[in-house]
Amino acid sequence: SDLTENLDRLRGQLRDIELQAETQISARMEAAKVSAQAFDPAQAKGTQQREPRKTVLTKSLAATKKDWEELSDPHYLAREFLDTFKHDARPRIAFFREKFWTWESTHWAELPDSEINVRSNRFAKQKIDEIFSLLYSGPPPAEDKERPKAPKITAALVANIRQALAGKVLIPVETPMPSWIGAPIDSRQDLIALNNGLLDVGALFRGDANCLLPHTPDWFSPNRFPYQFNPRADYPKWRAFLTRNLEGEQSPKARLLQQWFGYCILPDVTRQRFLLMLGEGANGKSVVCAVLRAMLGEDNCASVPLEMFGSRFSLDCTVGKLANIAAEVGELDKVAEGQLKAFTAGDLMQFEKKNKTPYMAKPTARLILSTNNSPDFRDKSDGLW
Repeated sequence: SDLTENLDRLRGQLRDIELQAETQISARMEAAKVSAQAFDPAQAKGTQQREPRKTVLTKSLAATKKDWEELSDPHYLAREFLDTFKHDARPRIAFFREKFWTWESTHWAELPDSEINVRSNRFAKQKIDEIFSLLYSGPPPAEDKERPKAPKITAALVANIRQALAGKVLIPVETPMPSWIGAPIDSRQDLIALNNGLLDVGALFRGDANCLLPHTPDWFSPNRFPYQFNPRADYPKWRAFLTRNLEGEQSPKARLLQQWFGYCILPDVTRQRFLLMLGEGANGKSVVCAVLRAMLGEDNCASVPLEMFGSRFSLDCTVGKLANIAAEVGELDKVAEGQLKAFTAGDLMQFEKKNKTPYMAKPTARLILSTNNSPDFRDKSDGLW
């Protein structure tokens, strides 16, 4: 019968393998080979068959120690893990300044260490279990033979997977943010991400009708305003507030606020200014801060107190933000005051996150101080005021 002929042909193939390798094949390894040869990965996954990678599946499928070491190779697992972040054959994950970032369809967002650890651990467990089941999907071993156990997922393996993944998607630390990566469509830099596209600010001011571009992961920026661009939007409540608190929208203070809000929409600190709102309570300072925060989006704002500017790890959370809104100002030391000047001037500064390697970057956030009492700055020169 056909079954008998197939079995005879398979036995002949196994005998040829034994002769070529000049080894003695045990009954358990022979069963594993038969099961693995009968398995079709393309048919099981419903996809086109592709060239197998350098894994245990490309060798004799004997579960030797060497095979298990290859199965636990962090570079192999990182390559497979990277595929889960791809869309249209392009990676949607990056490693930049000691942090992982993922593309969120409109902007890049920081991926917490805890999440990347959990996802790496879960993926490694699923992948190793999947291949292990392929190796031993045939008849059970003889009673006097013990089935090998899949390698354990250790903290060291997860850390190595992370490191291998970081090497594959690394963006150099000196890369400015925002900037174009990959294959940029052009060199325009004054772009604002909104829910419905990338707004070209220069084209908007020139009256260009094509000022709204489609979102693209090539624009490496963490900033996105949480609403749609609407050039015909009105602001009756804000107008009423300006009339009630600042003598109308054409008053000097209202025009200053308009300029400041415009200064905050792009990560540009070349004006070298910070905003100080000083006065007794119930005069509108909190409303201005709340409106600015709503316009920029919570994710684009930080709230590091001015007196914490001299702290070692405090300013890392401001990198990539558009504004740092600080309510009330306590007593400043010389270090904090020096950091304030460098932060406002846009000087190259050292930033550091706890348990991470320090890096050099230019600050991006504009500083807004809202306080009832005048801060006591030691520097009385024009360098500060």
